[in-house]
Amino acid sequence: MTTTAEATAFWTAPRADAFAWMQQYQQSADRDDRRQLAEAMRPYAPFASVFEVGCHCGPVLEHLRRAFGPFRYSGLDVNGSALDYGRFWSKRLGYGDDARWFYGSILDSDLRQVPDRSEDVVLSASCLMYISPADLREALHTMARMADRLVIIQEPQEERHEGGYHQWAHDYRRAWDVPGFRLSGSDDLVIAERT
Repeated sequence: MTTTAEATAFWTAPRADAFAWMQQYQQSADRDDRRQLAEAMRPYAPFASVFEVGCHCGPVLEHLRRAFGPFRYSGLDVNGSALDYGRFWSKRLGYGDDARWFYGSILDSDLRQVPDRSEDVVLSASCLMYISPADLREALHTMARMADRLVIIQEPQEERHEGGYHQWAHDYRRAWDVPGFRLSGSDDLVIAERT
């Protein structure tokens, strides 16, 4: 795997077991990494809005809503079936109009229409690993531009191959070159706070 487009093609390909795959993601709302994310965000709460890059069907949304209560949520993903399931699931959980779902990638030119600093928090949990090193700077700059308070990057740092697609392990601290932010956290969970 050498390009972001190839990783995107994997995530947008139809799956015979799509419903089971969605349920597996839905059940991941209580995983340890979701708890770690919420604990890292707690000192910065409350949040008026959260924009998630690579939201799939919304397990991070569910965990954060339980941890922090209502906030306006926007989820972005390249998998339309996952977004449809997320819409259904979020309505069933009673999130209503607080949850909005958008098809696309953090690299899409359409995101230029999102106003600067329009989201309290912009986060990615296990999504930027599918962005190639050639595209990472653009993704980080877009996230920073949209964030009014925080950019949170929760990404595994090990490089691995699974099922014919490739994930990149990025050094987000080294890659972060956006002025006006202070970095904290760990290798697996980087918090960029606007200063």
